[in-house]
Amino acid sequence: DESVVRIAGTACLKPILATGFVVADGLVVTVAHAIAGAEDDLRVIDALGAVHDVEVVAFDDQLDIAVMSVEGINGTAIRPANARPGEAGVITAMVAGSGIDFIEYEVIRIVNARSGDIYDVGRVERTAIDVLTTAKRGASGAPLLNDAADYVGMVFAISRDRENGVYALASSEIVDYLASLPTGIPAERGRCR
Repeated sequence: DESVVRIAGTACLKPILATGFVVADGLVVTVAHAIAGAEDDLRVIDALGAVHDVEVVAFDDQLDIAVMSVEGINGTAIRPANARPGEAGVITAMVAGSGIDFIEYEVIRIVNARSGDIYDVGRVERTAIDVLTTAKRGASGAPLLNDAADYVGMVFAISRDRENGVYALASSEIVDYLASLPTGIPAERGRCR
């Protein structure tokens, strides 16, 4: 399935290691922090190994969302759904060299997360999901899929307080952001972190 992809390229002299997923025809969403300062080699690699050119159409360093227009991607858009405490599912991550990883998760709680932006500046509030899982580096940007294969959130941070914990941006934040996207305007890719 091409709905979950690996984000590849170079940002600030380091290789990009992140996941993304299709949310609309030709549109892939991922975390902004993964592509901040990305160079011209930014690409998407699908589950079949095909490499696709991208154009960043939105980059939000507050919510930690980036949206890319991806040439030739055939993945079906994953539908959003709301997370519920106690719900279990899989985080579907594309990690370099290992294809798709299916990592089990359980929703602990829905929280109003307060933190800095991707540069650790200011104060940002967002609806997030506190998740119990073994997901690690490379899972940033991966969707949390429920039993119906709908996404309830997107991994954006590892918990500092608990082992085997991550935070995911709630699907409602992503849906609201996508609804207000500018059309046809290439976006900046942010600066190095």
